[in-house]
Amino acid sequence: MIMRTGTERALGRQIWCSLILLVTAALDCQAFEVSGNPVVGTDGSLRVRGHTLRLWGVEWLNTATPCVGDERPPACGMRAVRALEQVSDGFVRCRTEVRQRDASYQARCFTDYRGPGPALDLAAYLLSRGWVLAASDAPPAYRAMERGAREHRLGIWGHRLPSPP
Repeated sequence: MIMRTGTERALGRQIWCSLILLVTAALDCQAFEVSGNPVVGTDGSLRVRGHTLRLWGVEWLNTATPCVGDERPPACGMRAVRALEQVSDGFVRCRTEVRQRDASYQARCFTDYRGPGPALDLAAYLLSRGWVLAASDAPPAYRAMERGAREHRLGIWGHRLPSPP
């Protein structure tokens, strides 16, 4: 039997704790796929198989931000949520990118389209129709889609937003 001093035992515990922390951190950083029927939240998040997902590469308007006009719903942000509900109706497949502090994940999500064409990128769909903004870390293609929607006055770009007070 090997006798260890108190210092050696304490050092051994520190090493084990450090290894456990490293493994836990590595698990948090690993991307994974999740698929299923989504539930769209009022903040534009998707709830799929117990995971809260936010579309990577886009920023949402506050859902209470009003559009000036007589269309329904009057809130521009809620129109984006409705558009996401319509396009994600059915089955989606998502690959997580970044875990957020609130335990949600930023994810790239696609419709599970099994037809002759490719699956539909949900973030690209919303950007190209002008319902969301490209995030600062978004790929150039996303920024180009936002510019195109703005130039064609689609989605939020086709409405007058109230001036800041």
